[in-house]
Amino acid sequence: MSPNQLHVNLLLTTAGLHPGAGRRAGSTADSLSLPVYRALAETAERGLFDAVFLADSPSLPPNASNDDPIRVSPEPLTLLAALAATTSHVGLIGSASTSFYEPYNLARLFSSLDHLSGGRAGWNAVTTSSPTAARNFGQSVQDEHDARYGRAEEFIEVVLKLWDSFEPGSSVAHPIDHVGDRFSVAGPFTLPTTPQGRPVVAQAGSSPAGLRLGARFADVIYTNQASLQSSADFRREVRRQAADFGRDPDSVAVLPGVVPFLGSTEAEARRLKSELDDSLDTEALIPSALRWLGVDLSGYEPDSPFPIDKLPDPSSIRSSVGTFVQLADTIRREEPTVRQALSRVGGGTIHRTFVGTPEQLADDFESWFRAGAVDGFNVMPAVVPDTLDEFVDHVVPILQARGLFRHEYSASTLSGHYRSAVPA
Repeated sequence: MSPNQLHVNLLLTTAGLHPGAGRRAGSTADSLSLPVYRALAETAERGLFDAVFLADSPSLPPNASNDDPIRVSPEPLTLLAALAATTSHVGLIGSASTSFYEPYNLARLFSSLDHLSGGRAGWNAVTTSSPTAARNFGQSVQDEHDARYGRAEEFIEVVLKLWDSFEPGSSVAHPIDHVGDRFSVAGPFTLPTTPQGRPVVAQAGSSPAGLRLGARFADVIYTNQASLQSSADFRREVRRQAADFGRDPDSVAVLPGVVPFLGSTEAEARRLKSELDDSLDTEALIPSALRWLGVDLSGYEPDSPFPIDKLPDPSSIRSSVGTFVQLADTIRREEPTVRQALSRVGGGTIHRTFVGTPEQLADDFESWFRAGAVDGFNVMPAVVPDTLDEFVDHVVPILQARGLFRHEYSASTLSGHYRSAVPA
């Protein structure tokens, strides 16, 4: 990855990541309109982002509330194919589950997107920690954490073999004849080498198994890190394990998520965050707290202290273990009220939040980057489209003036943006 400049991705959603953002005037929450997504992607391209990134889950969470801002969204590949026609440089990364696809059809989908977009496709490989999703695919019981990651490891191995089964620049394809513990795939593949060699592989997971998976296969790792030190430790371990797998550690970009609340002054940014928190339907968010934190907050007053002593051992968590650990550490450190804790788990604010001015956010990005804690960030706007517009119009120019971010695209492919080791 580039040693001198940040990589910046956008989590593409029509709702803000704060669970109260959908109630604001002008909110596009729940929109399934292509023009809305197109406008957001075009803003990201105007801001010279490396990529837009679509999260996905093939189910709603249990007792999904009306405050969950990611409760409806299009299937990622369909939307990204449409956006490929309206953008020219920004990368297009979509999530797809190794638990509910088969390697051959997933490889075809992302290879097709890579060809149609001129080499801008990326696959975010997720294992999906959702019992409700398992039941949507005929599985009465969800696989345990380690079993999901074991399947994911072989799944990605098969996909990479398929993508590499054509000789570069040739119409000659070779069978892969893969026979493993979970998959038997003969090949050869149906599509030739893509404009960037193969789609970029991203991975989201911070547990030990997730870290290992990313270190072995990923070009980009999304992670939830609550502090500079935890992020630096995580990135150092990713690089160490990548080297153990025979990879160049510089070929892996670590991008923690950050949810900015921006204002022209710090007081204005804090007021925005406070107004959003006050608008929450706290009762509706209690199932989210149970899902992410393993704590039943029924009966607690919204403005009472969060019951830190009720946080369980990570081994009992059925959702993302890495996310739980980061959230629990943040709650122990900040000692929030119940309302403040619920604001973190209702939408995407399970990730680190930042409240301040554009210059303060640029300072924050620079300090994490200079400390070797990150290769960049996955920006998750608190309010859409406001936070994205503020980031592009005010934060990006500051980063550019400091030499921390590009002034123009120097590559036409996603792997070129990341300067990864993906063959070109």
